[in-house]
Amino acid sequence: MQFCANSNADRRMQHARLLLVLLFASAFCGTAQAAGFFVLNAKSDLQENVYRLTANVKSQLSPDVEHALKNGIAVVMQLDIEVLRPGAYYLWSETIATLRQQYRVQYHALSQRFLVTNLNSAGQDYFSGLDDVMTSLGAITDLPILDKSLLEAGEQYIARVRFGINFDSLPVPLRYYAYVLPQWRLQSEWYNFPL
Repeated sequence: MQFCANSNADRRMQHARLLLVLLFASAFCGTAQAAGFFVLNAKSDLQENVYRLTANVKSQLSPDVEHALKNGIAVVMQLDIEVLRPGAYYLWSETIATLRQQYRVQYHALSQRFLVTNLNSAGQDYFSGLDDVMTSLGAITDLPILDKSLLEAGEQYIARVRFGINFDSLPVPLRYYAYVLPQWRLQSEWYNFPL
């Protein structure tokens, strides 16, 4: 009889451990799902024969990415833009133009500020906090994307944007983790809008 009592106690202990593991895993998954990039809206305006992009991106970095940044690892964020001519029923769209804007974010421990370098224009800005960095990167205004002369008159075009981390720019040991771990695979879905 005592053997059965111990066996039941062992089973209850295993169930309790399993419950704790599941609770921890669900809390971890909830945190990982909250992190990411989300394009809230995007539109283009034609100004002086150049299409310009205005968009808003909501950003929530994972604790792993924040930890890496605060420990001196530079992370490149990128904005991908594509202009497409839709095919029949929006299948097999033809890509007319692509543009990639890249921003290197790195923390300087001596000044205790974040440096953001636009890798396309070499412009630099300093920020006191990571939230300020992500707010600035997420507010895209009047970004030139395409000259009107490159498009055929009378055709309809759509554009799409997405925002995320450029994994290839990470140090090699960290790059492998970035491709596998969801905490690093932070990239928005494509957001489509008429050009």
